Amino acid sequence: METLNRARTPAPGGSGDLATLFGVGAIGRLSDAELLARFVRREDAESSEAAFATLVDRHGPMVLGVCRRMLGDVHDAADAFQAVFLVLARKAPSVRVDDSLGRWLHGVSVRVARRARAVARAERERIRPFDGFDPPASEIASPARRDDLRAAIDEEIARLPGRYRSAAVLCYLEGLTQEQAARRLRCPVGTVHSRLHRARERLRPALSRRGLAPSSMAIVLATTTAKAEVPPALAASAARLAGGAPIGTVPAAVALLARSTIRRMSMLQHLQVGAILMTIGLTTTGAVGLTAGRGDDEKAATPAAAKPGSQAAKKETPAAKPAAQPGPSLAERFERIRAEYEAQQDALSKALEKVQTPQEQNKIYGAMMPDKAAFCRRMIELALTAPDDPVARDALVWVLDEPGRPDHGPYGDGFGRAAELLVRHHGDDPEAVRVVLGLNNAQTFHRDALLLGLYGRAKNREAAGMARLALAQYLELKAERAAGLRKLKEIPRKIKIMGIIGDDGKPYDKEIDMPAEEYAYELHLRQCDAEFLRAEAERLYHEVIDRYGDVPYITNRFRKVQALAKQPNPTWNGRPLTSDELQQLKEMAARKQTLGQAAEARLDEMHNLTEGKPAPEIAGVDMDGKPRKLSDYRGKVVALVFWGTWCGPCMREVPRERELVKRLAGKPFAMLGVNCDRDIPGAKKVMKDEGITWPNWNDGEPGEGPIVKKYHVQGYPTVFVIDAQGNIRHKNAVGSTLGKVVEDMLKEMEAGKAAAR
Repeated sequence: METLNRARTPAPGGSGDLATLFGVGAIGRLSDAELLARFVRREDAESSEAAFATLVDRHGPMVLGVCRRMLGDVHDAADAFQAVFLVLARKAPSVRVDDSLGRWLHGVSVRVARRARAVARAERERIRPFDGFDPPASEIASPARRDDLRAAIDEEIARLPGRYRSAAVLCYLEGLTQEQAARRLRCPVGTVHSRLHRARERLRPALSRRGLAPSSMAIVLATTTAKAEVPPALAASAARLAGGAPIGTVPAAVALLARSTIRRMSMLQHLQVGAILMTIGLTTTGAVGLTAGRGDDEKAATPAAAKPGSQAAKKETPAAKPAAQPGPSLAERFERIRAEYEAQQDALSKALEKVQTPQEQNKIYGAMMPDKAAFCRRMIELALTAPDDPVARDALVWVLDEPGRPDHGPYGDGFGRAAELLVRHHGDDPEAVRVVLGLNNAQTFHRDALLLGLYGRAKNREAAGMARLALAQYLELKAERAAGLRKLKEIPRKIKIMGIIGDDGKPYDKEIDMPAEEYAYELHLRQCDAEFLRAEAERLYHEVIDRYGDVPYITNRFRKVQALAKQPNPTWNGRPLTSDELQQLKEMAARKQTLGQAAEARLDEMHNLTEGKPAPEIAGVDMDGKPRKLSDYRGKVVALVFWGTWCGPCMREVPRERELVKRLAGKPFAMLGVNCDRDIPGAKKVMKDEGITWPNWNDGEPGEGPIVKKYHVQGYPTVFVIDAQGNIRHKNAVGSTLGKVVEDMLKEMEAGKAAAR
């Protein structure tokens, strides 16, 4: 009686509850499958609504708990709560129930709450587009922090396979004992215990990737149950949804959430099943249908009330259409696209090994270079089918993880779309945020939006720390570039491409129009306050040190190095690694650094390697075996270039550098290089072939040599322009900018000498 009275409110003096109770029996004892089958059959309105009300009463506290933790706002949570049960009412004929409906409702709750959170966030941004971002809580013991952690646990539980998710939902989120859960699931207690153990084993690494220690999961799960008491009025409102009213008659916010969730679920069904299995009429019970959760190993089962031979089964309509064989999973499709791209890359590398001349290489590039933009479109289309899935995240990261590729033109279109989707659907995921640690080497509109978007979305501690460090590095370089462009009288509209190999095999230069996106961004940079950008970068570095200093600094590149080092027989570009390369690989994989250490290094550079500061001395033997010091070049303008033969952008700059040396011959100018190749003989051969005649020091392994560390070099090429007094005057002047900066400084020297005379 308590169940019915809380869920439904009959008119005074009515006998609806008693009629239902004595007419159909004590429904509170029925399983979820039996209750759902009774609701679907709708043999009479009273029993159908009572069955639905019992499901609301049984699982409502867990559903409301999920919604409140993920949304925070009680009104948004109430709308989401009603939307979850509206989805259940609409999808009931196709919902699969093996044991407990809890796991299905939990999955729908997470989906609805995500959608509600996105809607609420979009509304806040519309009203306050430049409002500050709240920092994540730091104390696990605080109620707010526990709710944040539980929200993360909710999302990870939703990703568990079905059998583990059922046990986790019942025991961790609905507060049942293992004995009670075993009765609900109709299995031995030992089975529940085993499933909970395996669920925890799967949750630990997933939560660790979000920056949550396993101990935090234990503390959160040990405090109180993850249920919330459902107000009677809210339960009654959700129960009334069983009446079958059209979605348009329910509150607009609830209808919007339900409609978008049902649409998303239908899309996922196409992926997982391959065809929608439809039942005929409302009397069909327990048809194999859509699962809102993520487990791939759930088994279809007929609700107990509709088993063959039962009274309900006799009333069923003809059998549903046979299921089509499921197509490849999202992960399989992702791996196929990636493997196809890598196969084309390998074929290109093997073809290039068979030719000798640059002319032949150009022809092979033109004929065999994979169409990166086309592959990116395929990855984005894949991600759009289930944008919240971790596989979608990996597909979007694959698109974005191209630091050396300009993000304009066809590839830029894909980059911008992938960035938007990653921020919207995975902005709080450390594995998504990690990609931007390697994207500070170039500044563009697309990268502005990506870095700022992740900074705003990331609340998880690891994700927030990485987002702040990445944005600080990005703003630091953006400030340098803005300051450099402000020194130019005008932005050139032409770009000179040097060293193009013609059909006759001879190199030539060509001027082309600067892409409109690049020109627009350079205009934007000239309008930026470089000092403000620099101050903001410094503030972010200090924030990283103070609040996220102990978080491991792990880039995507480092992850790839670690994965390669774990292979029994590592290969690179289709060839086995040499013993020297294997040793180098192991050393790289063993290095460890924290976000705090990385931020401290950047602050040291900002304070000691900024414009106007003395350039640190370099003293040693050059690659020709001659002793050489940087201070030997006092009285000259020096372009100090950090580069490597393995660096594509570095090698593309060589023709410009070679032309600059030739053009300024006889002037008080010197081009000096710091080569970062471990293979010195190989580097010297490339220097000879490319006409690199200016002096070079070798600094050994990229990123690890003493000169690189002294200058805090983070990317290649890095260029310092040093004046006649030995002070740094410009950083990262590449392309045509280098020549203009050097020539302007030479004019200053000549003007100074003339004034002195």
